[in-house]
Amino acid sequence: MANILHIQKVAGVAGSENHLLTLLPQIKKHGYEQTMLVLADSEDRPEPFIEQMQASGIQTHLISMSGDIDPLIVTQITRYLRSNSFDLIHTHLFHADIYGTLAARLAGIQAIVSTKHGFNPWRSQKLYGFLDRMAAQWQQQLIIISQAIGEWLVQTEKLPSQKMRVIHYALEMEQFLAGTQGNSELVNLPKPIVGTVSRLLHQKGVHVLLDAFAKCLEQHPQASLVIVGDGPYRTKLEEQARTLGIAEQTHFLGYVHQPRLSAVVSEFDIFAFPTFGEGFGLVLLEAMAVSKPVVASNVMAIPEIVIDGKTGLLVPPDNADALAQALLKLIENPSLCQQFGIAGRQRLEQEFTVERMVQKTIAVYEEVLGISSQK
Repeated sequence: MANILHIQKVAGVAGSENHLLTLLPQIKKHGYEQTMLVLADSEDRPEPFIEQMQASGIQTHLISMSGDIDPLIVTQITRYLRSNSFDLIHTHLFHADIYGTLAARLAGIQAIVSTKHGFNPWRSQKLYGFLDRMAAQWQQQLIIISQAIGEWLVQTEKLPSQKMRVIHYALEMEQFLAGTQGNSELVNLPKPIVGTVSRLLHQKGVHVLLDAFAKCLEQHPQASLVIVGDGPYRTKLEEQARTLGIAEQTHFLGYVHQPRLSAVVSEFDIFAFPTFGEGFGLVLLEAMAVSKPVVASNVMAIPEIVIDGKTGLLVPPDNADALAQALLKLIENPSLCQQFGIAGRQRLEQEFTVERMVQKTIAVYEEVLGISSQK
């Protein structure tokens, strides 16, 4: 079977990294040799990702960069490719797309696939679009994690839609659910618990959730808000909670690792996701896995995951009043919460399975490599 090399710049362990930690070991089980090449600069913290990848049986190597802009990295990647034998290069995220694709061509490797993992506002700058289009000329297939990302990249960067294949993220549900057996620190919090899991950035809209929750407390003062995650906005958000007078009911847990994360999310009554823009939203699958109703922004990929009125409620982004009304609707209707939660779990089991994601990825590899499927 073919030998596949994945390349990505890794700063920590988040959406795309968790995706790779799920995908690579599973594809290896189907006979495709998988190797991971990590790019990282001095500000990045790739060690946890590398350790987890190696623990899952995937050979992983690190090439250090001098910074975000490091043309010399192309020479290092090319040398690495020439000293090994790979049939296909699969790049992930912008640095790997540009440096990795160029290095693959210099090393004489024609089979190149790129996965477009997320929505980044900075990609609307002309230089990034130009570089991405240049790389796309050499990439045989572009995997997009949502239809919304594909449409956005076609509009913003003028990438070729005919090369795009939609492969949604998936959740390794058994592994996630195993963590729910543990005891959660939330069991003694007043209910209902509205919770979110998010990096604390402006784009994630957690400040809108705080405003909305303050409105909910006016009618349901017993409710609790739990915010899981960390980021540069944490101090500002904590100050906002104090200013709103809801600090006592708002609980910042910081970054939470598995299996503790599963246990925490399983204690939520409602999962809120007030993002301004999202390429996918893997945390939504985690909420669906434990049958939680979702209230989320009606933006980009979110409607591909959450079905409004069936598995949750979708509201306009950056609208605290609309978000509060949706939260209140669920707070005041526990049976609707249960109905949405059950439907969300069923949707996850039908549409977002790891095996489905793996088979679609293998189909892309077979097409690029000219391998006839045996199925």
